[in-house]
Amino acid sequence: MENASIATRTAVSRRDLSTAKSVRLGQIRVDLKTWEVSRQGHRSRLQEKPFRVLEALIERPGELITRSELRQRLWPDGTVVDFDNNLNSAVATLRMAFGDTAKAPRVIETLPRLGYRLVAEVSFDDPARRLDRRWLVAATAVVLVLLALGVRERLGARVNQSADAARLEPAESEVSAPEDPVARQAWQKGLYLFSRGSVGDLALALESFEETRRKEPRFAPAHVKAAETLMRMSFSGSRELREGFIQVQEAAGRALSLDPESANAHRLQALADLHVDWDFEAAGKAIESALRLDPKDAQNYLAAATFLSASRRREAAVLAARRAVALDPASSLLRADLGYFLLAAGRYDEALTLTEELLEIEPKTIHLLASHLLAAERLGLLERSLTMAKRTMELGGADEAEIRNLTQGSSREGLIHFRSWRLTSFRASGHPSFFQLAVRQAAFQQKEAALDSLYQAHERREAWLVYLHSQVRFDGLHDDPRFIALVRKLGFPQPTDAVVARVESLL
Repeated sequence: MENASIATRTAVSRRDLSTAKSVRLGQIRVDLKTWEVSRQGHRSRLQEKPFRVLEALIERPGELITRSELRQRLWPDGTVVDFDNNLNSAVATLRMAFGDTAKAPRVIETLPRLGYRLVAEVSFDDPARRLDRRWLVAATAVVLVLLALGVRERLGARVNQSADAARLEPAESEVSAPEDPVARQAWQKGLYLFSRGSVGDLALALESFEETRRKEPRFAPAHVKAAETLMRMSFSGSRELREGFIQVQEAAGRALSLDPESANAHRLQALADLHVDWDFEAAGKAIESALRLDPKDAQNYLAAATFLSASRRREAAVLAARRAVALDPASSLLRADLGYFLLAAGRYDEALTLTEELLEIEPKTIHLLASHLLAAERLGLLERSLTMAKRTMELGGADEAEIRNLTQGSSREGLIHFRSWRLTSFRASGHPSFFQLAVRQAAFQQKEAALDSLYQAHERREAWLVYLHSQVRFDGLHDDPRFIALVRKLGFPQPTDAVVARVESLL
């Protein structure tokens, strides 16, 4: 960091920001219109709050922007929020997108208890110098077509100068819109609600996408978005997993019948085939299609990681998950998924580091606490595991006496108490999944009970069974004859199967 250069920087007015197309922070480019970050060939998109923090820092490079200034800027109406956690999360998201760290900042420096300072060199791109005449002609034509279709959202584009003519690549939601005005309104509402992402928003988004499907049944993107929304709702627990994926399968199949070149539809079809039918052959082919059609979509690599991990190709799954994170480094969800695959591959030290970073952003996320606990335990860090157990029990509503019991004996005894509490709480919750019950029984060393539960899960055709090989708690069951027989019943592929090899070759 060069203090002299910081001192000589000049502030950037809000008017300048409003007219500029993009800004460079050293070697990082930020599109000020689409909020996209481009770094070392990878691109990710910021959410509103992180972008607003960045905007404030860019306006006064090299100067301290206090936490109180950022509070006023992000919540000017006095909205009551958990300000400290929200601001910390926004800054952490920016650092992930920039490949920056708090300990050795190259872009954003933290001034403890005061605020933040932008320490990267700031320069603005002149878009007129970067666009050639062919791109302008093509872009104008596309804009006119989109305006004719009534698209009101901003146009996301990028120039790929490696080809002899530049290409315009609009975002998926901006390629087309329904012709029917009622369907178009429902579609736009659905996209907005989907982007918000809460369980309630997803339920309302699904209603909007279903309305779009009814009004304009041949509009393939509506079937894709309905399938994607159903998938998210199923994983969030608002729908039973198998039931939800049966609906995903129907919507994705309908989308493919209308648009066989939809990479998103192929990906969703693959995940549905895995969860509903445990059909690895069909799922592998669909993932191949998705990767070939869109090799730059992080979600396609996440689907490949799921497929490969279920196929006992754990190292390949880690590689696929890393590709997903590289394509969208600002996504904490993708990083959390990478942590899951690192655990499954036995890379406990890497999983520990990653989940520790994520818990700084999302300290109350149960599945991150569980992953960190398991990684620490496998590395012999029992005190840290016990800390994660205590946090989990506090968030799970355990009474104070139960929590105190964690520290009455040794760390190992405390973890046994935690697993007992976790198993008892799950049974009391009335959760219908025998697979999830088996996970808790296996963690508590109840092997026969866990195997019994897995067979009951098979009788009910639970979609969770696709994770039989990637669930670390079942590692101690793999040599049991009953477990081996169950794998045969499910028809899981061998690691050398051709379809598995073909997916792996695309990473």
